[in-house]
Amino acid sequence: MKTLPKINVEISSAKWPFVKEKVAEFIADVLFYLKKSEYEVSVYIVGSSKMKKLHREFFNDPSDTDCISFSQYEGTRVKASRLLGDVFVCWNQVCKQAKQYNQKPKEELYYCIIHGILHLLGYDDVEPEAKKKMFLMQDRIFCHLVKNK
Repeated sequence: MKTLPKINVEISSAKWPFVKEKVAEFIADVLFYLKKSEYEVSVYIVGSSKMKKLHREFFNDPSDTDCISFSQYEGTRVKASRLLGDVFVCWNQVCKQAKQYNQKPKEELYYCIIHGILHLLGYDDVEPEAKKKMFLMQDRIFCHLVKNK
């Protein structure tokens, strides 16, 4: 019997067009793919003002961004606890990037969620080699769960 991951999805963006439960199902699929279904993740879909506030407060950067992750294990390997952390995704930024990358907003949202979850698991995109590894994994998950369905 599969262990079902505990997923919390909160929506505070006024222009949200999707069913929250479908997003939670996708997050569970990502965790199953990564063989991390025993973990808990919270994903918050927010607007630009909230994302800018978080970016300024925690990264000293007042600009908008698509995704911010807050790991329970910042700087360490994931331990036995079930709680991985929180992922914040900016819906406004997702819509802009979807146009920029010629994707559907839902696809771009899922791409950002994958990115955030990988950060929670310790993947990094600062150093070039680590970034390459992270984006290869991100693309692999995206193709398997989104593009190939």
